[in-house]
Amino acid sequence: MGRYVEQDQALDVKLLREILRTYEVKLKSTALNAVRRRKFYMCGFVFVILFCKALRGCEVFLTESTSLCKMIDKGRMYVDPHVVVPLMGRFKGETSKQNVLVMLTAISNYNYGN
Repeated sequence: MGRYVEQDQALDVKLLREILRTYEVKLKSTALNAVRRRKFYMCGFVFVILFCKALRGCEVFLTESTSLCKMIDKGRMYVDPHVVVPLMGRFKGETSKQNVLVMLTAISNYNYGN
């Protein structure tokens, strides 16, 4: 009650960059314990994946972490660097329990207004 809610509001790239800058500053702190550090990395991952792949809400939580950790560096070796994000479960109408591999470009040519 009394709150203004606007669903499906897009995350502006400038806001995403500011969030990631804040996380970067906090991650440089030596006083940060391992559990808190991991949470910052996980939240940053969620924001980036949701933004870059235009996923909606809970789809990002279908990310299969074991496969992600195994694949995280593989895309760096290609001419067109990319990041492989494996999603598991019923995703976008898929009926099998196999991973759906989502590819994200590692570098964008788009100028976001530094």
